[in-house]
Amino acid sequence: MAKKKHNHDVDEAENPKSMKHTVTKEEHHDWALDASTAFIRFIETHRKSILYGILGIIVAIIGFSVIVYFNNASNEKISDKFYVSSTDFLEKARDMEIGKLKGLKPTEDEISKIAAGYKMILSETTSRPEAYLSQFNLGMIFYSIQDYKNASDNFHAVYKNRSDFPLAFQALQNIGHSYFSWGYQLQQQGKYADAIKKYQSAFEIAYSRMDKVFPTAPSVPLSYRYAGLSLEYAASCHLKLNAPDKAKLALQNSRLQYQKLKEFATNNEKELSSNMIRSPLEEAELGLRRVENSLSKLK
Repeated sequence: MAKKKHNHDVDEAENPKSMKHTVTKEEHHDWALDASTAFIRFIETHRKSILYGILGIIVAIIGFSVIVYFNNASNEKISDKFYVSSTDFLEKARDMEIGKLKGLKPTEDEISKIAAGYKMILSETTSRPEAYLSQFNLGMIFYSIQDYKNASDNFHAVYKNRSDFPLAFQALQNIGHSYFSWGYQLQQQGKYADAIKKYQSAFEIAYSRMDKVFPTAPSVPLSYRYAGLSLEYAASCHLKLNAPDKAKLALQNSRLQYQKLKEFATNNEKELSSNMIRSPLEEAELGLRRVENSLSKLK
């Protein structure tokens, strides 16, 4: 009896599972081979471009590192200038105060040297806290030499960045003080109309805004007092210009400010601290008596 011939083709046809496995393995092998061949061919074809790309990445990393390094070095340099300048300012300020007590005035050279330090910082940075403090101190320098325009300009610049400067409430108050002192200066010179404008600016731009913008600031009671004084002094200028009706209106508004000060002082008597000579309550009552006396003369 003849042996049955084994047909491998039939076995493979009848065993689709085996065939499927073989095909999948073969396809996977072909894909890997094709992919690796293509990749090698791509490397060979674009060898220069790839090398330039890698070189560019290395250069970019080095460049970025250099920028970060010098930026940090620059910031440290600016900070050093700031602290040196601030220390110098404080020392000179003490010397100036001692000089004033002795009846001496600071020299222009002393003032210009301090101002130059702050101006140098401002020229190198515009967004760092020390820039705002430098500008604030620059305003103080101008105020100390009675240059009230430049003083107010610098305080205004600081106040515009109040969200980034913790002493912004003081900058606002100093805007008011600059206009107030400017008005008083003009009043002493007999320039009553110009003085009124400065007193009004002190009230409208600064003092009347303090309790709205910075309701918890320690400058609030002092702002009420100077708001009352600004309107009181404006009233006296109106009288010099033979405008009693305007003087009366200014005095009435002044009375409102002293009433605010009295109410604030009464409600915050225990917590209240102030750099006034008298207590805020005493200042309020004294201001109210002055205003009532002036109004009685206008009836």
